[in-house]
Amino acid sequence: MTTSNRITTRAAGLAIAVTLAVAGAAHAQTAAPAEGAPSQAGNLPVSILPEPDPNAPKDQAPDTSIATVELAAPGIDRLGLVSTGKGGFAPDLWTGTDPGFLKQILTLFPARVNSPAARRLAQNLLLSPGAPPVATDAPAADAPADAAAAAPPSGETIDAAALLQARVQNLVAMGDWADTVALLELVPADQMTDALRRIHVDAELASDHLNAACAEGQAALRVSSEVYWQELQVFCQIATEQGTAAALGLDVLREQKADDPAFFWAVDLLQGGRKPAPASVTTLTPLLYAMIKKAGATLPPALAKLPDAGPASNAMSPAMMSMVARIPTAEEGLPGDKPIADPARRDRQRKAIEARIVLAEQAVAAGSLDAEVLRELYKGIDLKQDTDLPLLTKVAPEDIRGRALLFQSALTQTVPTARAEVITRAVELARLDGGEKGPDLAVVGRAYAAMLGEMEASAEMVWFAGTAARALLAAGETAKAKTWLDLLHSMSRNSLEAGVIADNLWPLERLLSPSEGEMPAGAIRTWAASVPEVVRASQRQLLYTLFIAVGESVSPSLFAQGLNDQADQADQEVANVRPAVWNGLTAAARGKRVGETAALSLIALGGDGPAKAAPATLQKVIESLMAVGRDADARALAVESALIHGL
Repeated sequence: MTTSNRITTRAAGLAIAVTLAVAGAAHAQTAAPAEGAPSQAGNLPVSILPEPDPNAPKDQAPDTSIATVELAAPGIDRLGLVSTGKGGFAPDLWTGTDPGFLKQILTLFPARVNSPAARRLAQNLLLSPGAPPVATDAPAADAPADAAAAAPPSGETIDAAALLQARVQNLVAMGDWADTVALLELVPADQMTDALRRIHVDAELASDHLNAACAEGQAALRVSSEVYWQELQVFCQIATEQGTAAALGLDVLREQKADDPAFFWAVDLLQGGRKPAPASVTTLTPLLYAMIKKAGATLPPALAKLPDAGPASNAMSPAMMSMVARIPTAEEGLPGDKPIADPARRDRQRKAIEARIVLAEQAVAAGSLDAEVLRELYKGIDLKQDTDLPLLTKVAPEDIRGRALLFQSALTQTVPTARAEVITRAVELARLDGGEKGPDLAVVGRAYAAMLGEMEASAEMVWFAGTAARALLAAGETAKAKTWLDLLHSMSRNSLEAGVIADNLWPLERLLSPSEGEMPAGAIRTWAASVPEVVRASQRQLLYTLFIAVGESVSPSLFAQGLNDQADQADQEVANVRPAVWNGLTAAARGKRVGETAALSLIALGGDGPAKAAPATLQKVIESLMAVGRDADARALAVESALIHGL
């Protein structure tokens, strides 16, 4: 494929100039004068100490020996993985929040967060160290006047252990196994509860850290006779070829009448059997996942619960999706199996492979699966014998094999411009579809991020700079996107094409960067001239919503045209947020309760994030985050919304 048969419309390519201006605030501090320093009032030193009594007994010489004391272990409220410099929250993030209210909102966190920006906000909130709030009858004297506006104090309390437990449980629900392991590694041994230890081992198993899980399980057995630890020990003994010890452990479990059909079925798999799974086995736990994977077996249909071929969400949790997507199903067969001759079985195999690709795309969207797993699935699907594959320019958003075809075609291209043409088709497909029939731009961006990271931003590739920047930004690769943005800025003065692309993405640049002054009307007109007229009106209203939400000073004259527009039905919908959440968010933002504001923002957005949030909800969330100083999170949500809606 060459530049002459380019499959993209260059006018659709965009670029975002990321000029993140960091405004530093100077904090004046009043320091006490050093001993002997002259007073500001005069030239003579002034002492505020009483004159010494000449008749007082002399003090003994100070003890200069070095004393050693054992420092206490840091409290578990100080455990965290992110600092404020890395996007985390300050340790006082829950100050002013009613403990009873905090208990409630921690249980309402969405588990499946199909928004990279919202997921980062959730992770930073859960991974930041912070002391639990203290119940008070009234706000502190120096607190804002409406600091207790959300509700009267509940009188409940929440301690550091309960708060840590809730943080960890939310991470697990999101399928964030790696951060769960890392956070629990920081918990002192004497504060590791049975529940936390169990979560830790589950996270190790789900992360394919079998040795670490076995070591933790062995330690747990010294203090607990729970069946789970006995089962884990048997598995670890089989995995390390300690057959005699494993047999003894199995005998003990049978004598105890352990009721766990899934475990005994998996043991049979590990010992070479291939019995069908019992009908009662319908849930894939981390232990069962590790046993099946170690046995080199496939997942039975009841455990797989794969979605139909399509983008619709299924009820599977992100945690389970991350495990199911990494094991082939029985219909797929194992890699290296002989080709299936029977047409009916071959058709079932094809559908099973497509279903696992859809599941992997959904898991990547939820953030619980590394995009590399999805790339391997795209690469692994055999398209050689397909006689009905479409042309690259004719791939439809719902065509699963077509998505694999695009990925494989881009991967095999050796000419940069040819690879860019294929990637452009994949990106534009996601942009136009908006996640309705296929994966959204964030998933596609993450799938192609590795390829894009290897491509050189050169003058001959300026036409591709907008597409590359958009895909990388959607994937969260801002630093890599900046390379393409720099290319556009360096060429925009002398290249009409670069200038058009820059104009087209000017709104994203404005959303990304803190700005001062009113919105220049000329910039809006220049942007409008760079996009198709059919999308101009709806995108203009979205821009105004986002600009105002991040605090831009927008001239009312810019709204004049929109006052008479026929509003889209979606824009007329009332925000789909419970009044209690809406009002709680208002009160939390007014009271500068940072953690509470972030938590309620996540609850208000729900699992789909900016993609499906009503405009009023999105504006409310962004304004609330800005009000408590979480500007970067607010702007990330605004940019993501703009990208998802085609800007």
